[in-house]
Amino acid sequence: MGDAATAASWRALHGGLVLVLLLVVPQIFGPMNWPLPLLVPLTLDGLIVLCVRPLRRSLGWLRAGHLNGRSLLATLATILVSSAALGLFTRWFPQDAAEAAQQLPHRTTLPLLVCGASFALVNAFLEEMLFRGILLDALESQIGPLWALLVQGVVFGVAHMHGVPSGVTGVIMAAIYGCWLGLLRQWTRGLLAPYLAHVCADATIFVLLIPNG
Repeated sequence: MGDAATAASWRALHGGLVLVLLLVVPQIFGPMNWPLPLLVPLTLDGLIVLCVRPLRRSLGWLRAGHLNGRSLLATLATILVSSAALGLFTRWFPQDAAEAAQQLPHRTTLPLLVCGASFALVNAFLEEMLFRGILLDALESQIGPLWALLVQGVVFGVAHMHGVPSGVTGVIMAAIYGCWLGLLRQWTRGLLAPYLAHVCADATIFVLLIPNG
């Protein structure tokens, strides 16, 4: 087996590993509050990667990428469009927005601004590492960039069935958004652009939904 095929195999294996951890960890630890459902599996995944040297060959996606004028404009456009879509969601589906607001981590002793910033920064980081990082890279190694883009977007959407927004509307919105973030990652060859866009989307969610909580 050539070096390229071996590297592709390890990339795919890494994707399979993190999916197994996402399924197994809840069975071991039971129900967990945000951000533990993603934080714990990704932390375990990181420890395994550190211990298994060949798995480190699957970390080519772990870079910021390049941000030039056009990619910055694309990122800004993503932020504006996603914020507008989230605003329309809260206006058109107020009951769904109220239910979704119950999932936000705002019932703490921390100041509201700190809660919102923590939610946006941490949630975007974990989801980008998983979906546009490990999963997209593993899929690209097996089915190519286009199908990988679409599959990870659909998986991202389905994962938000009970997210914010939730239900079928949330799945569709998140799937489209996940595909676009994946495109940003492929275009800029890194996670910084999709991460920045994702942070702004999560911050928008917090600001829009907190009055409903």
